[in-house]
Amino acid sequence: MLCWRFSGIFSCVFKIYLASKELKLF
Repeated sequence: MLCWRFSGIFSCVFKIYLASKELKLF
């Protein structure tokens, strides 16, 4: 997962947020 680019930082953070939301029902 190479998402540490200035263009995809927001996308990566949003994906991680959704993943944690689904896993831990935040």
